Amino acid sequence: TDWRQCAVSGSHLGKAEFAAEGAQGEVLRAMWKTSIKVAIKKNLNPSADNEDEMKLFVDLHHPHVVACYGLLNEEHEGRLITSIVTERCTTSLEAFLDDHDKWKDKTDDELDMTKYTILLHVSLGLQKLHDMNVLHRDIKGGNVLVDVRQGVAKLGDFGLAKARDEMSKSLGRGSSKPGQTKGTATHWAPELLDSDTVTPYS
Repeated sequence: TDWRQCAVSGSHLGKAEFAAEGAQGEVLRAMWKTSIKVAIKKNLNPSADNEDEMKLFVDLHHPHVVACYGLLNEEHEGRLITSIVTERCTTSLEAFLDDHDKWKDKTDDELDMTKYTILLHVSLGLQKLHDMNVLHRDIKGGNVLVDVRQGVAKLGDFGLAKARDEMSKSLGRGSSKPGQTKGTATHWAPELLDSDTVTPYS
Protein backbone atom coordinates (compact mmCIF):
# COMPACT_ATOMS: atom_id res chain seq x y z
CA THR A 1 0.00 0.00 0.00
CA ASP A 2 1.26 3.50 -0.85
CA TRP A 3 1.03 5.33 2.48
CA ARG A 4 0.78 8.67 0.64
CA GLN A 5 -2.59 7.61 -0.76
CA CYS A 6 -4.00 6.80 2.69
CA ALA A 7 -5.61 10.14 3.50
CA VAL A 8 -8.44 10.91 5.92
CA SER A 9 -10.55 13.95 5.09
CA GLY A 10 -11.15 16.33 7.97
CA SER A 11 -14.68 16.88 6.65
CA HIS A 12 -15.50 13.27 7.53
CA LEU A 13 -14.40 13.67 11.15
CA GLY A 14 -16.66 14.79 13.95
CA LYS A 15 -15.57 17.17 16.69
CA ALA A 16 -12.27 16.02 18.16
CA GLU A 17 -11.83 15.92 21.94
CA PHE A 18 -8.63 15.67 23.97
CA ALA A 19 -7.90 12.11 25.13
CA ALA A 20 -4.28 11.98 26.30
CA GLU A 21 -0.88 13.67 26.25
CA GLY A 22 1.77 12.02 24.11
CA ALA A 23 5.54 12.24 24.03
CA GLN A 24 5.50 14.40 20.88
CA GLY A 25 2.05 15.98 21.11
CA GLU A 26 -1.44 14.82 21.97
CA VAL A 27 -4.01 12.15 21.21
CA LEU A 28 -7.56 13.18 20.34
CA ARG A 29 -10.72 11.11 20.03
CA ALA A 30 -13.40 11.62 17.41
CA MET A 31 -15.96 9.90 15.21
CA TRP A 32 -15.13 9.19 11.57
CA LYS A 33 -17.87 8.86 8.95
CA THR A 34 -20.38 9.28 11.82
CA SER A 35 -20.01 5.72 13.18
CA ILE A 36 -16.33 4.76 13.49
CA LYS A 37 -14.53 5.61 16.73
CA VAL A 38 -11.03 6.85 15.99
CA ALA A 39 -7.96 8.17 17.77
CA ILE A 40 -5.95 11.00 16.20
CA LYS A 41 -2.25 11.07 17.05
CA LYS A 42 -1.24 14.69 16.51
CA ASN A 43 2.48 15.52 16.61
CA LEU A 44 3.06 19.13 17.68
CA ASN A 45 6.84 18.82 17.97
CA PRO A 46 8.37 20.52 14.89
CA SER A 47 11.10 17.86 14.75
CA ALA A 48 8.65 14.96 14.90
CA ASP A 49 7.61 13.25 11.69
CA ASN A 50 4.63 10.92 11.34
CA GLU A 51 5.61 9.85 7.83
CA ASP A 52 8.17 7.23 8.94
CA GLU A 53 5.64 5.75 11.35
CA MET A 54 2.97 5.73 8.67
CA LYS A 55 5.21 3.91 6.17
CA LEU A 56 5.52 1.00 8.61
CA PHE A 57 2.01 1.19 10.02
CA VAL A 58 -0.07 1.21 6.84
CA ASP A 59 0.54 -2.44 5.87
CA LEU A 60 0.28 -3.96 9.35
CA HIS A 61 -3.20 -5.45 8.98
CA HIS A 62 -3.76 -7.86 11.87
CA PRO A 63 -6.43 -8.50 14.55
CA HIS A 64 -3.87 -7.71 17.27
CA VAL A 65 -2.37 -4.57 15.74
CA VAL A 66 -4.31 -1.32 15.98
CA ALA A 67 -5.83 -0.52 12.58
CA CYS A 68 -4.46 2.54 10.78
CA TYR A 69 -7.00 4.46 8.67
CA GLY A 70 -4.68 7.09 7.22
CA LEU A 71 -3.08 10.51 7.52
CA LEU A 72 -4.88 13.73 8.36
CA ASN A 73 -3.24 16.96 7.15
CA GLU A 74 -4.15 20.18 8.98
CA GLU A 75 -2.69 23.63 9.44
CA HIS A 76 -1.61 24.54 12.97
CA GLU A 77 -0.02 27.88 13.89
CA GLY A 78 1.07 28.51 10.32
CA ARG A 79 2.53 25.09 9.56
CA LEU A 80 1.25 21.79 8.24
CA ILE A 81 0.61 19.12 10.87
CA THR A 82 0.30 15.49 9.78
CA SER A 83 -1.65 13.29 12.19
CA ILE A 84 -2.21 9.54 12.13
CA VAL A 85 -5.81 8.36 12.40
CA THR A 86 -6.27 4.90 13.94
CA GLU A 87 -9.01 2.80 15.42
CA ARG A 88 -9.85 3.74 19.02
CA CYS A 89 -9.78 1.03 21.67
CA THR A 90 -11.44 1.23 25.07
CA THR A 91 -8.30 1.74 27.14
CA SER A 92 -4.60 0.93 27.47
CA LEU A 93 -3.37 -2.22 29.19
CA GLU A 94 -1.72 -0.01 31.82
CA ALA A 95 -5.03 1.68 32.73
CA PHE A 96 -6.90 -1.62 32.43
CA LEU A 97 -4.66 -3.27 35.03
CA ASP A 98 -4.84 -0.24 37.34
CA ASP A 99 -8.65 -0.36 37.41
CA HIS A 100 -8.93 -2.60 40.47
CA ASP A 101 -12.75 -2.52 40.43
CA LYS A 102 -12.59 -4.74 37.35
CA TRP A 103 -10.63 -7.37 39.24
CA LYS A 104 -12.04 -7.52 42.77
CA ASP A 105 -14.86 -9.96 41.95
CA LYS A 106 -12.87 -12.18 39.58
CA THR A 107 -11.90 -15.72 40.47
CA ASP A 108 -8.27 -16.84 40.20
CA ASP A 109 -9.14 -18.86 37.09
CA GLU A 110 -10.76 -15.81 35.46
CA LEU A 111 -7.75 -13.65 36.28
CA ASP A 112 -5.38 -16.25 34.84
CA MET A 113 -7.43 -16.53 31.65
CA THR A 114 -7.40 -12.74 31.21
CA LYS A 115 -3.62 -12.62 31.65
CA TYR A 116 -2.99 -15.51 29.26
CA THR A 117 -5.32 -14.00 26.65
CA ILE A 118 -3.54 -10.64 26.75
CA LEU A 119 -0.12 -12.32 26.54
CA LEU A 120 -1.28 -14.40 23.57
CA HIS A 121 -2.70 -11.38 21.74
CA VAL A 122 0.44 -9.29 22.26
CA SER A 123 2.61 -12.20 21.12
CA LEU A 124 0.53 -12.66 17.96
CA GLY A 125 0.75 -8.94 17.20
CA LEU A 126 4.53 -9.01 17.68
CA GLN A 127 4.82 -12.07 15.46
CA LYS A 128 3.05 -10.16 12.69
CA LEU A 129 5.45 -7.21 13.10
CA HIS A 130 8.51 -9.46 13.03
CA ASP A 131 7.18 -11.37 10.00
CA MET A 132 7.03 -7.96 8.26
CA ASN A 133 10.59 -7.18 9.48
CA VAL A 134 9.34 -4.40 11.77
CA LEU A 135 10.67 -3.86 15.30
CA HIS A 136 8.34 -1.97 17.67
CA ARG A 137 11.05 -0.85 20.16
CA ASP A 138 8.64 0.44 22.83
CA ILE A 139 6.48 -2.39 24.13
CA LYS A 140 4.87 -1.38 27.42
CA GLY A 141 1.45 -1.25 29.06
CA GLY A 142 0.67 2.19 27.66
CA ASN A 143 1.26 0.99 24.09
CA VAL A 144 -0.86 -2.14 24.35
CA LEU A 145 -4.49 -1.18 23.79
CA VAL A 146 -7.46 -3.17 25.01
CA ASP A 147 -10.95 -3.43 23.55
CA VAL A 148 -12.77 -4.47 26.70
CA ARG A 149 -16.08 -5.41 25.04
CA GLN A 150 -14.45 -7.74 22.55
CA GLY A 151 -11.77 -8.96 24.97
CA VAL A 152 -8.98 -8.16 22.51
CA ALA A 153 -5.53 -6.68 23.10
CA LYS A 154 -3.67 -4.86 20.30
CA LEU A 155 -0.27 -3.29 19.75
CA GLY A 156 -0.30 0.45 19.11
CA ASP A 157 1.94 3.53 18.87
CA PHE A 158 4.59 2.86 16.24
CA GLY A 159 6.41 6.16 16.74
CA LEU A 160 9.71 4.42 17.54
CA ALA A 161 9.26 1.43 15.24
CA LYS A 162 11.95 0.69 12.68
CA ALA A 163 12.47 -1.75 9.84
CA ARG A 164 14.84 -4.53 10.92
CA ASP A 165 17.21 -3.83 8.01
CA GLU A 166 17.49 -0.20 9.08
CA MET A 167 18.27 -1.25 12.66
CA SER A 168 20.96 -3.65 11.45
CA LYS A 169 22.62 -0.83 9.52
CA SER A 170 22.45 1.42 12.60
CA LEU A 171 24.12 -1.26 14.71
CA GLY A 172 26.85 -1.53 12.10
CA ARG A 173 27.48 2.20 12.51
CA GLY A 174 27.55 1.83 16.29
CA SER A 175 24.53 4.06 16.81
CA SER A 176 22.60 1.76 19.16
CA LYS A 177 24.62 1.87 22.35
CA PRO A 178 23.67 2.65 25.96
CA GLY A 179 22.86 6.34 26.22
CA GLN A 180 21.64 6.43 22.60
CA THR A 181 18.88 3.85 22.89
CA LYS A 182 15.27 4.78 22.15
CA GLY A 183 12.21 3.66 24.06
CA THR A 184 11.24 3.50 27.72
CA ALA A 185 14.22 2.73 29.97
CA THR A 186 12.20 0.66 32.46
CA HIS A 187 11.20 -1.66 29.60
CA TRP A 188 14.58 -2.05 27.88
CA ALA A 189 16.23 -5.42 27.34
CA PRO A 190 18.80 -5.86 30.18
CA GLU A 191 21.83 -5.87 27.86
CA LEU A 192 21.04 -2.30 26.77
CA LEU A 193 21.83 -1.03 30.26
CA ASP A 194 25.35 -2.34 30.65
CA SER A 195 26.68 -3.68 27.35
CA ASP A 196 27.76 -2.36 23.97
CA THR A 197 26.79 -5.66 22.40
CA VAL A 198 23.22 -5.37 21.20
CA THR A 199 21.29 -6.86 18.31
CA PRO A 200 18.16 -5.72 16.47
CA TYR A 201 16.21 -8.04 18.78
CA SER A 202 17.30 -6.02 21.83
